[in-house]
Amino acid sequence: MKFGVLIFPDAEELDFVGPWEVFTVSAMVRNNGKLPEGEVFMIAETAEPVRCAKGMRVLPDYSIDNAPDFDVLLVPGGQGTRVEVENKHLMAWIAERAPDLTWVTSVCTGAYLLAEAGPAVGKRVTTHWGFVEGLRQHGKAAEVLDDQRFVIDGNVVTAAGVSAGFTACRAGVIWLVSISNNNNMEDAMGRLDGKNIIVTGAASGIGRASALRFAAEGAKVAIADMAEEGLAETLGLIEKDGGTAFSQITDAGDEESVKALIGKTVESWGSLDGLYANAGISGGPAPLTETTVEMFQEVLRVNLIGPFLAIKHGAPIMAKQGKGAIVCTASVAGLRAGAGGTAYSASKAGVINLVAHSAWQLSNTGVRVNGICPGLIETGMTKPVFDFARAKGSEGKIGQLNPLRRYGHPDEIAGAALFLMSDDASYVNGQVIPVCGWLSASLPVVPPKIA
Repeated sequence: MKFGVLIFPDAEELDFVGPWEVFTVSAMVRNNGKLPEGEVFMIAETAEPVRCAKGMRVLPDYSIDNAPDFDVLLVPGGQGTRVEVENKHLMAWIAERAPDLTWVTSVCTGAYLLAEAGPAVGKRVTTHWGFVEGLRQHGKAAEVLDDQRFVIDGNVVTAAGVSAGFTACRAGVIWLVSISNNNNMEDAMGRLDGKNIIVTGAASGIGRASALRFAAEGAKVAIADMAEEGLAETLGLIEKDGGTAFSQITDAGDEESVKALIGKTVESWGSLDGLYANAGISGGPAPLTETTVEMFQEVLRVNLIGPFLAIKHGAPIMAKQGKGAIVCTASVAGLRAGAGGTAYSASKAGVINLVAHSAWQLSNTGVRVNGICPGLIETGMTKPVFDFARAKGSEGKIGQLNPLRRYGHPDEIAGAALFLMSDDASYVNGQVIPVCGWLSASLPVVPPKIA
């Protein structure tokens, strides 16, 4: 198995250094700790040294005209992609080589080169969040997703950024090794391999991103929501990427509906190893004095009684197995005032306490209960906020009080959910983790301008 890493002037160093490490270490593992000569190599348009985006000077092993055969091509992003997308010589080489490769992957804006050269034409792809719209306007990819760390479509794997590229390459190498071993996919171990997990609120946003991540890491996923069309789309995405899932229309705040979902999962797959109680509603922007009792009760029913029912009926099954993980979506609105409506904030504060109390009640069962407090994330629930800002031309101001100077993305919450659901979090229990870029860490003051 040979890996070719393409480099070009102003390529982003981190986009190929991380994957290079993955490729070389995997080669060493498969060769008793020794790196086989010529298994991983750098390719450039010419044999001359290449100056990358941050000044690193790299000497390629081969030019595109004399590169040997290989199985995997990695294309990094960086400022240089803006120039190389017009490089007909390089685009022709990628187009010629790609059909014979087992796997073609890009990191960040490297997706532009795959779309221009041909491998990503008609494929589902992703790229850095700041360039999603530009790649959509480029028009050659079938769909550009903005809520995924990495996307697999056939033999084309596109990653949104540096860490996502590292993760995608790790997953890809595991897959490549597995198919080289008599096509035995059972040898490919993900972080959730062999686990059966329920995700509620999976028709869009955080729930969809989490369901896709769980499936990509080896879990069988039961996805639930009231939005039938969105739920079907999520199921299709999981199955297109080779995952195993079923969907069920479920009212997260209705006890019989939740019991039916859990029952079908256990009946279908024999166990319940994880449950992500993510379903929620906002209740709208009505001020306290204009919030009706009916709306307040409905928000509590879905946002607080929903996680309660998930824990009530899911935990006993996990306790009998001696192990399980439950994750609940709370919010920074449950930690401090000003981040949500009255009913919504009260419901999420309740979830935070429910997590702690449930973990205590389930002592000595092997069942862990944790939560996540997302900050401002672009989802179906927050769509009105973003639509209003875009209509005013002020989208760029969203999230500017945050030191990261941006809002969050569903896949960033999915990453936290993956950690809490996995055995990596085996000693994390009763905790609610803010994933908010800072919003919950300080009083609402303007950050200092240090850099």
